[in-house]
Amino acid sequence: MNPKPTYKELQSELIKLKQNKSEYKSTIENLPVGVVVHAADTSIILSNQKAHEILGLTKEQMEGKTAIDPTWKFIHEDKSVMKVENYPVSKVISTKKPLNDYIIGIIKPDNDNVTWVNIKAMPIFNAKKDIEKIIVNFIDITKRKIFEHELQEQNEEYATLNEEYKTTNEELLIAKEKSEENKEKLKEVQQIALLGNWELDLANNKLSWSDEIYRIFDLKPQEFEATYESFLNNIHPDDKERVNEAYTNSLKTKLPYEIEHRLLLKNGELKYVKEKCKTEFDKSGKPLFSTGIVIDITKEKNTLEKLKKTKEKVEENERLLLKIAENYPNSFVSIVEKDLTIGFTSGQEFKKLNLNPDSFIGLTLEQIFAEHSSTVREYYLKTFKGEETEFELFINNQYQLYKTVPLYDEKNEVTRILSVVENITNRKKTEEALRKSEAIKNTMVSNIGDVIVIIDQNGINQYKSPNVKKLFGWTPEELVGKSVWNNVYPDDLEAAQSFFSKIATQPEATGRTELRYKRKDRKFVWIEISVINLLHDKDIQGILGNYRDISERKNAAQELIAAKEKAEESDKLKSAFLANMSHEIRTPMNGILGFAGLLKEPN
Repeated sequence: MNPKPTYKELQSELIKLKQNKSEYKSTIENLPVGVVVHAADTSIILSNQKAHEILGLTKEQMEGKTAIDPTWKFIHEDKSVMKVENYPVSKVISTKKPLNDYIIGIIKPDNDNVTWVNIKAMPIFNAKKDIEKIIVNFIDITKRKIFEHELQEQNEEYATLNEEYKTTNEELLIAKEKSEENKEKLKEVQQIALLGNWELDLANNKLSWSDEIYRIFDLKPQEFEATYESFLNNIHPDDKERVNEAYTNSLKTKLPYEIEHRLLLKNGELKYVKEKCKTEFDKSGKPLFSTGIVIDITKEKNTLEKLKKTKEKVEENERLLLKIAENYPNSFVSIVEKDLTIGFTSGQEFKKLNLNPDSFIGLTLEQIFAEHSSTVREYYLKTFKGEETEFELFINNQYQLYKTVPLYDEKNEVTRILSVVENITNRKKTEEALRKSEAIKNTMVSNIGDVIVIIDQNGINQYKSPNVKKLFGWTPEELVGKSVWNNVYPDDLEAAQSFFSKIATQPEATGRTELRYKRKDRKFVWIEISVINLLHDKDIQGILGNYRDISERKNAAQELIAAKEKAEESDKLKSAFLANMSHEIRTPMNGILGFAGLLKEPN
């Protein structure tokens, strides 16, 4: 057994019903057919402008009026006064079934003229299968009825003449001549009423059409072979057999008939028509000729179909929107009305905040957004002018992202807007954490002595650490996206590219080299660069390197080499000097040594 609904649930359901009523009201109000909605007690609870025009009553005069109100005066097609139990609403209530093509005459309170209408009525049942409402829609067919009346009078006159003179062909011709006298009048009336008449001479299989039938069928007389078979060829293939069967049965039963069917025109256009036909027979029962009318009801059919599709679309959109709204993560989804009040709202965020979305329906921007209402109003008004917008607010300790789009009606006018509000607080916190992390990383990178670089497989700079400006004068933006070889000294370019190519062929390969690099002031300095191949790494996707200015070290090494070379040169000069001096000293010393040797001898 289902639990009884709570008061809050009933209140929520009531608000939804009010919202649906508001949304349907605009569509119903602009329909080209009269629409009246009765309650179960037959009192009128809703009516549109077309209904007021047709019935000759104002909205105030109609609402609350019941089917048994004495001011109503309905008549049958035979002009007899209609009893209350035969009123359209009464018949639907008594039978609990829809009512279709119910023709009645309405005598308005202010005059005795009859307004003829074609009525369709449908019961709406509640959960207990009791009638809750009766929806009645109708169109004004007064012009058509006037014509039918005139045509009926002509047919009656024609039948009278035919009955009097049908024994002779001469008398039959007189009847036809009488009909021809009214031909011009018929043309005018038929064009207004979208109605044409035809006659089929069965003895000669000759079909005659009025001008209006040619217009309805979109044919010219010279394009149409006037036979019954040619007529069938212009009927929609799916309806042809049904139409032929209706006609042949009428010949068997000798009874008139009427039928609705489709026409498939030569240009592919589809039309709906209603046909009425009767056949005259001789005394022996042999059919002589058939006469009938064709009424173009395409506009009426399309209007009803459009109404049906519109209703189905509205209902489907409502279900879809509600489903999307209920399941849209971290969000509020709202429909904003033209007066900037909330017409509908839902979303998972209401559940998280333990809020009832129905309590927001009908609230103004000031009631919801307080000091932020002017900002929201500005963007909502832009959307009502057809512009999609996006903006952020910090409200109720939340960062919220607003996205709005216009909603157009059948006249291509913006009547409401859709507002999707996403709670992006967690995203904002994550972005702030990433920003701080990035700032810390940049600070650390900026204060180390090496420039960090990432180079892709084509030698294009993909990243340069911020300290490149401090060390070499370039900003990262001036180097990223450009070739790394632009700043390499020409004499070092070939060796550098060979080194780079070798590293690029082997994942995880490492290496170190020295080359001359151009600063922003166009001076070349010596750098030492160490690299590792991380082209395969999904995060790096490049050759990662770090390089530093080693100009001082290079200059010191050059000075040391020069000092060494100078010392070695000095050593060579010293050795040569000593060798020379040794020779010069040794030469005089030889004599002295010789004399000394002689002195050592005894004699």
